[in-house]
Amino acid sequence: MDVKPNNLNELLQLWRGDLARLATDRPTDVAYDMVGRLLGDDDSDWYDGNQTVLEIFDLVSALEIAYDHQVYSSQAEIEAEWSRVKDLVAQLENELSGQNIKPELIVYVNPDGTPTGETAPKLEAHNANTKLHLAFSCYVFNDQGQVLVTRRALTKKVWPGVWTNSFCGHPGPNEAITDAIARRADFELGLKFSDVRVVLPNYAYITPPFNGIIENEFCPVYLAKAATDPLPNPDEVDSYKWLEWADFTAQLSADTGDVWSFWCKDQVKQFHQTTLKEYMAQHD
Repeated sequence: MDVKPNNLNELLQLWRGDLARLATDRPTDVAYDMVGRLLGDDDSDWYDGNQTVLEIFDLVSALEIAYDHQVYSSQAEIEAEWSRVKDLVAQLENELSGQNIKPELIVYVNPDGTPTGETAPKLEAHNANTKLHLAFSCYVFNDQGQVLVTRRALTKKVWPGVWTNSFCGHPGPNEAITDAIARRADFELGLKFSDVRVVLPNYAYITPPFNGIIENEFCPVYLAKAATDPLPNPDEVDSYKWLEWADFTAQLSADTGDVWSFWCKDQVKQFHQTTLKEYMAQHD
């Protein structure tokens, strides 16, 4: 690490790049580099007084010390600390946008999918004890009958760097699921679509911990037909590809680890092949 920032926006971009390396590099090296961005700077006026920067610096410094001296009690504890770092970096990005951005809210639900009346900020709500909340998954097909699959961005808090279905999301309070699907398709993939159809209206799941976080969702599953080519948002999607359905399901079946997301593998097992064939036949 030899790049020093000159302002808060440069610091944000460098820290985001550092966090992306958690998927490939030693976490202790990432912590060392993040701390080093601010050390040895004789002119620190550009970040002094920013409480979010100072909080990130203190938290990552503690992580660096924990790695050096092996003082942490468990891997889950360390993963939870890194999740907090990611939340704070996202908070810093909101601060620097010059906008008063309200956090995205998720809707807590009962086991039958009806809202409990409670909501919570999305990032904070996802942790080691995530409560049941409303979500959706969508599988998008092109004119050739191929399904769009995406690799989640390495900077995402939940299941970073994992291949999954086309896109997922969380309806906000009083937001129709179909409206949420359109919103997330545009935000994640710059994608327009048609012929949205629900295929698993009552699907729900809970994952084992991944980086110290569990998912716990009432998550109806939808199919859609692409009307435009994807233009991925790099903050959400690392990469994408179109796969033949048989190739897609074969890759899911062969995955004994976490190359593919838990929910994607679980959902596809429950697809009714007749429903899928009828949907695809309409677009031949």
